[in-house]
Amino acid sequence: MDILIIGGTGYLGSNFSFLCKEFKISYTILDLRHINGNNLKEFDVIIDFSMIDRRIVTWLKDDIEIFKRNHSLLLDKIFEFKQKYIRVSSIFDVRSFIRNDSYTKLSRQISQTILNRISNSTVIYTHAVYGGLNSNSFIDLALVKSSTFQETIRDYIQIRDFGEVMLDLLSKYKQLDREIEFGTGKPYLTSDIVRAKNSAASGQLAPINFDSPIFNTLSKKNLVCSAIQLKENNFSTILLNDKLEQYLLKA
Repeated sequence: MDILIIGGTGYLGSNFSFLCKEFKISYTILDLRHINGNNLKEFDVIIDFSMIDRRIVTWLKDDIEIFKRNHSLLLDKIFEFKQKYIRVSSIFDVRSFIRNDSYTKLSRQISQTILNRISNSTVIYTHAVYGGLNSNSFIDLALVKSSTFQETIRDYIQIRDFGEVMLDLLSKYKQLDREIEFGTGKPYLTSDIVRAKNSAASGQLAPINFDSPIFNTLSKKNLVCSAIQLKENNFSTILLNDKLEQYLLKA
């Protein structure tokens, strides 16, 4: 299997490429800006992690237009060569959540364009990922003060598990569903994680009960994002192992 990784220098893409290297899987990294003039036909599958950096608070209109133009060129080539194509995106594309900023709107637009235009495509919607190299998840950052976070409930996926499931899908299945959700179905309250990070109590960290009052309260405010929620869209769900408690204990 020969994999082309688009956006291979970002968080998900770089960790996935290191996993490919570990398992001796042939891969090539290509920046979305350099699509023009490159022959994509030689690859068995194209995995697309490309996106504008979320940490850029103010996006210039020109930057967004350049990204959209380059991404459209990528889809032109995939459409021409009828290649297997996987887009990795945020679960917020298909789950109700309070986040509705420019980043999320652009992500949703890209996912929908892919599904409408590329028949041999799969969009993978992933819940919150942590661990590995270059993580900017609050789970991997320095101690978090209680005043710096918004109370939410979310699934959390360890980066290595994410990569291994991706490779497993590629090796076992010739045809994938059009839309697949990666989650754990074991959601955590943000404040519980913060307490576990800032104390020696991480051994007592546990997923929140979805029948609890706080779950129902935050769910009504669209502040819950978990694979245990009912779906509005018809997409598949793959449940990964929940390793957050063990991860914090090791940290």
